[in-house]
Parts: sequence; C-alpha cells; structure tokens
Amino acid sequence: MMCSYQGCTGYELILVFDAYKVKGRHRDVEKYYNISIVYTKESETADTYIERVSHELSKKHRVRVATSDGAEQLIILGNGAMRISAEELRQRYKAAERALSEYIGDSK
Repeated sequence: MMCSYQGCTGYELILVFDAYKVKGRHRDVEKYYNISIVYTKESETADTYIERVSHELSKKHRVRVATSDGAEQLIILGNGAMRISAEELRQRYKAAERALSEYIGDSK
C-alpha cells in the first residue's frame, strides 16, 4: 500500500516501527522497493525516533508526519514539521488509489 502511495505522490516515505521491548535489537533501516522502513533499537520508541529525525530533517526539507497521537503532533509541530492524522493519510491514500485507477482506466 505505502509503496503504491509513494509512487503516486513522489514523496520520500519512511515507515517507523517500534522495537522498544525487543531485547538486543539494534536500529535497522531497510529499503523496501521505493520506501524506507526503520525498526527502532531496544529501549527506543518510535515516537522518540520520529521526534529526533523530524527535527533534523525539517532543517533542510519539508517533513510531514502521520500520527493521531495528540502529544506527538505538538512535538512534531514544535520541531518545524507538518503533521497529518492517520485518518487523513488513509484518505490521501484512497484518493491516490482512485486517481491511479482512473489514469490506468483512461490509458487503455
């Protein structure tokens, strides 16, 4: 789903998964087709990672974070990044999916 969304929007897309309680886990970043997937390290929450990286990236790039966590949204905004809710991301995905479907249907 997210690979398709990235292809439609052209945005760099990073998914972050929380491995806070996984013993011995080291941060792992892998490329999956056209997106990056981050698994946090042991004792590092996804929120902590997102807060730090959004602060760093927003100095030189436009950053948008999808989260429905109210406290996290405030921190993201304070870091200079934009935020959207998970529901808004779902709606944007659906719109991109419809646009792609219409484009493919029109090109036949």
